[in-house]
Amino acid sequence: ILRECIYGVDIQPIAVEISRLRCFLSLMVEENITDSEENRGILPLPNLAFKFVCANTLLGISKLDWQLYEPQVRNEVTLLGQLRGEYLNSQGEAKMALQKQFKEVQKSLLDKVLQWAGKDSEVSQLATWKPFADESCAWFDPFWMFGVTEGFEVVLGNPPYVRQEAIKTIKPQLKAEFQKFFSGTADLYTYFFHKGLQLTKENGHLCYIVPNKLMRAGYGKNTREYLTTVAIPRVIIDFGELPVFEAGIDPCILLVNKSPGSKSEVQVATIKEVSEIQSIDDVVKSRGFIMSSSYLSKTGWVLQNSAVLEVLEKLRRLGVPLKEYVKGQLYTGLKTGLNEAFVINTTTRDQLIAEDPNSAELIKPWLRGQDIREWQAQWAGLYFLDLPSSAYRTWTWSSAKTDGAALKIFAKTYPAIYNHLRPWENQLQKREDQGQFFWEQRPCAYHAKFAKPKIIYAEIAKYMRACYDTTGAFCANTLYILPTEDLYLLAILTSRVFDWYARHQFQTLGDPWTPTGRLRFIAQYVEKFPVFAATDVQKAPAVKLMQAILAVNMPIQQGLWQKELDEYLYQLYQLSPVEIQLLQNAEKLHNPIQASCGIWADLPAMTGEDGW
Repeated sequence: ILRECIYGVDIQPIAVEISRLRCFLSLMVEENITDSEENRGILPLPNLAFKFVCANTLLGISKLDWQLYEPQVRNEVTLLGQLRGEYLNSQGEAKMALQKQFKEVQKSLLDKVLQWAGKDSEVSQLATWKPFADESCAWFDPFWMFGVTEGFEVVLGNPPYVRQEAIKTIKPQLKAEFQKFFSGTADLYTYFFHKGLQLTKENGHLCYIVPNKLMRAGYGKNTREYLTTVAIPRVIIDFGELPVFEAGIDPCILLVNKSPGSKSEVQVATIKEVSEIQSIDDVVKSRGFIMSSSYLSKTGWVLQNSAVLEVLEKLRRLGVPLKEYVKGQLYTGLKTGLNEAFVINTTTRDQLIAEDPNSAELIKPWLRGQDIREWQAQWAGLYFLDLPSSAYRTWTWSSAKTDGAALKIFAKTYPAIYNHLRPWENQLQKREDQGQFFWEQRPCAYHAKFAKPKIIYAEIAKYMRACYDTTGAFCANTLYILPTEDLYLLAILTSRVFDWYARHQFQTLGDPWTPTGRLRFIAQYVEKFPVFAATDVQKAPAVKLMQAILAVNMPIQQGLWQKELDEYLYQLYQLSPVEIQLLQNAEKLHNPIQASCGIWADLPAMTGEDGW
């Protein structure tokens, strides 16, 4: 089996050596010893230099047509392939002789080729390749390293979990290698799916353990599409946030069959407890379910049964994407680059205004993630020094010819704020997020939107924490804003329909159906939510209920109105009693929006800081 069937590649020499050693030990332990036979019946161990190789799996060898080279070069390249095959089953002196001959042919090739071929040509790469050394090769090729030309029946892997920010230097190479599949924001492991399926035979299987972000993250779109066109998923096992690895990655196991164009059933299971990791087969059999691969869209994979998937599809059919509904006006809060300088408390605000009344022009209310609750904000008395970049606002110093001249004008115009910022001057100058001058904030094309009525919601929370703001407050970049006076939209965002949809479609931190799970309400997910495109007449009951909710601070009464609002939205989305029950049964599995109101007796009480 080892001689004919098993191969391995890793970029780290130590990983390759451990693999070779593990195979040798397994063979030795499992051999049947027969004293009467030659060598006591122990077969010679195969050479593993061309079985477990140290190389960069993702980058292939240059594919130039070496048949165009002079005959002697072609003959020597062919001889290298023959020597590699002979070496695999050689022993003792013959083995060392083949190593020597292999290197001699390489040297001969190198002497010829470097005179007229580039160092990155296929022949040059072969001539400088060091298969017998404990060092990584910059390229990988299954024929030259294994003698395999038709692919593999099974490809197994645990690709490296390296974020895209850490691979900036190799992105040009990845783009050249993977072309249309390449995504500038994709983590490294995604490219191993493309390479792995290239190495897989038709109707063969590939199985990886990878971050479960692949199923929903925006950067995984190309990979999801590739896995459902070039192949078809057969088994998906999601571990949620369970500590499978020390690296802190939330993994899943994905088994696909390279069978382009076909659709089939997918076996799906979620592992919820650490104790279940040791008995995955049993969990899959007892709690797993079958879903059609046709539901695995490139926009995101939702691992649910057909009843759930049909309701999700119904919501999409009856609604329009939120991004379209708000005409693209969904924005993040401000990134100041130095909150310590620009965010002040009430005492500092009063001091600045007392020192210079003109300071009041620049001081605006400031909201953070922890200030946002359902329907209303609990403002902490913080303020923001609003100094937008001269790129979008004309200040008295904007046209100054030098930074020094501009600074003097700023100091004269707003002396109290100038004095407040002086201790932070070095940090302000070093930060990336600054405007035309170091005391200004980064350019923000939608800066004026903060002064308008708007919906504000938190990026990460156990449920959608959205409120309506008419104070002109600015907010941190852990929040999003929707500039609108449309209270119908706020009713949608705080509804059970939205919450149920989000727990199935949005990126999660942990299991979203447990009290500890959280959701990420980032734009790429929220903007896809299907808002029922109601007429003004249809909106009116929802708006009236939301106005009542916003007018009081009475949690129990607000919760009752919210329940009435949910029931009205069920009607708009044309949900049947069975479908409504599906939403409500799912609601029992987590802490709902209304839990803090204490009106749902059949639901667990919320404890701790919600979402923080």
